[in-house]
Amino acid sequence: MNDWPFPDARNFNAFTTARVMERQEPILAVYHDAEDGAWEFIGGEWAPEELIVVCLEHAVARDPSVLGLADLPRGWGARRASEGAPWERFALPSRGSTD
Repeated sequence: MNDWPFPDARNFNAFTTARVMERQEPILAVYHDAEDGAWEFIGGEWAPEELIVVCLEHAVARDPSVLGLADLPRGWGARRASEGAPWERFALPSRGSTD
């Protein structure tokens, strides 16, 4: 990956789960946090205590299809029904929002 398309460095912290990184489940949702720019690469059901920190580059290497989400703005997410399905982008609800 010589051309790094993400606005953040390759070693930028990203959040995921061990199940995703161990290829027990695919990445089905990606979130780009509005406040701190954190990236999350999530599979199926998960709990906050299951999150682990990896380098952004390692999450991308796990599933290169997320390269297509490098321009995902802060405060946005993307999801797909299954591995290989197209990504659908959406705005994340604002914190404190009742929507």
